[in-house]
Parts: sequence; C-alpha cells; structure tokens
Amino acid sequence: MDKKEQFKTFVRENPEFSEHVNKGDISWQQLYEMYDLYGKDSKVWDKYKKSNSVDFSKIKDTIKNMDVNKLEESINNAKKSLEIISALVGTKANNVVNNPSNPSKASDINKVFGEE
Repeated sequence: MDKKEQFKTFVRENPEFSEHVNKGDISWQQLYEMYDLYGKDSKVWDKYKKSNSVDFSKIKDTIKNMDVNKLEESINNAKKSLEIISALVGTKANNVVNNPSNPSKASDINKVFGEE
C-alpha cells in the first residue's frame, strides 16, 4: 500500500480530522505533510483527535496501580461520614418537631391573639 493509501486509511479511522478541515483549522495538504513527516503514531495528532475519547490503557494502568485496601478504607470512611451527617440531620429534625420550647407556627399565632 502506498503512502497516499495509508493516509486515506488513517483519515477514515480518524473522522474528526475532516471536521477540522471543514472548519478551516487545517488543510488536507497540511495533514498529509504531517502524516508524511511524523507517521500515524505521533503525539502531533492528539491536537486533532477528540478530547473526550477514552484512553483505556491509562484507565487500565490506574486500576493496576490502585491499592484496593486504601480504596476500601476511603469508601468506609466516606460511608461513616455520611451516616454521622444523616444522624445529625435526623436528630436536629426530631428536636425541632418534638421540642416543646420550640413552639410551632400555629401556637405562635395563638399567643399573638391571646388564645393560649
């Protein structure tokens, strides 16, 4: 396969290049010259490839280097924190409802009109 055919295959595999050409960011000639100079595996293409693509090799490396025990410890700490916050919010809500020294709005109105 000659260089032009290889370039066409490369472009078909990376359709985002046509978007850049259509927007006027770069021409087909410039892309071909870059391909000719750098080849298909160069980092020069990162600029033109979609930034939201997922690099599974990076994810795999991250998971491989992850300490499962520390992850579990962090999850347990977060869970405990949420339980404490939930308990505090629940206690505060119960105190507001059940505390006689904190009258409800209805009894406040009754006091204003001397009905209590």
